[in-house]
Amino acid sequence: MIALRRLILCAALGLGLAPAAAAQPTGADIYKQRCAMCHTSKAGAKPGIGPNLAGVYGRTAASTTYNYSAAMKKKAAVKWDKASLDAFLTYPGKFIPGTKMVAQLPDKTMREKLIAYLVTLK
Repeated sequence: MIALRRLILCAALGLGLAPAAAAQPTGADIYKQRCAMCHTSKAGAKPGIGPNLAGVYGRTAASTTYNYSAAMKKKAAVKWDKASLDAFLTYPGKFIPGTKMVAQLPDKTMREKLIAYLVTLK
């Protein structure tokens, strides 16, 4: 009976059924889970599928070496600050119709954490 309880507990922990406090992702966690597959964040690194995000905060849109969409190039006056990043990450295609970026982050708390992390990338 005790072995069965341990097995159930181990299975629950393995399925992500641990207490909610342990499951709260940081901005870095969100970046790794949602962004790192397409973007790099190391200064001077070649872009991946998406542009390099090192120094993105405060940067002008479409201003780095990357094959940006025509839509993004037209928005080159956009400066990436908290408000513009929030709008873009919520629904990229609404903020910049025709952008290559299709991934959305509708959860406000996750966006806030991600943007706070992006601010730290230099």
